[in-house]
Amino acid sequence: MTWVLFAFLTAFFESSKDIFGKRGLQISDEYVVAWAWRFFAIPFLLPPLFFTGIPPLDREFFFALLVSGGLNVVTSVLYLRALRLSDLSVTVPMVTFTPLFLLLTSPLLLGESPSLLGMAGVLLIVLGSYLLNIRQRSLGYLAPFKALLSEPGPRLMLLVALIWSITANVDKIGLQHSSPMFYGFAINLFLALALLPLALRRLRGNGHELRATSAICWRSAAPAV
Repeated sequence: MTWVLFAFLTAFFESSKDIFGKRGLQISDEYVVAWAWRFFAIPFLLPPLFFTGIPPLDREFFFALLVSGGLNVVTSVLYLRALRLSDLSVTVPMVTFTPLFLLLTSPLLLGESPSLLGMAGVLLIVLGSYLLNIRQRSLGYLAPFKALLSEPGPRLMLLVALIWSITANVDKIGLQHSSPMFYGFAINLFLALALLPLALRRLRGNGHELRATSAICWRSAAPAV
């Protein structure tokens, strides 16, 4: 039953990450916060590599790193922009549509298909998003989804969920050709380097903004890992 504890801790840390991310957006924009998230995760991921070591790497690993890293540069910015534009309560739940999209992308990219029980679990996740706005039911059974998609934040987050359904499969390839610890370090390092020029351009020498944003994102770095 260890997975129950891990699932609970993941949900807790993810929600904490979003809260700190929302606070960081009050000081800076999504480009700077996205970079800070990835950069300040690296100190937490680097020390374990001294114990686990660097696994043998091949072309499949670098292919996965390049594809997933490139797409996640986009999703990192879109994710935080969605948080900035709309409330967390209606924006973050749209991420739960990722498993629904995985029903299409996993068979295509990995040849994996869920069991009937797994498909039932995905449908329950989507139903949970529906219930978030059940108060709109009097306007029609599709009104809850329309209420979610009527705001820019949920629309962007739905796009993030779609892209994540692709990167999740690519990340699995990267994990299979390296190790969980090293791949986590490599993808965060890749994103920190890729987002750095965008963050520097936005900062334009505003050291106070950088220090304030960094302080908030440092607190959320462990949850972000």
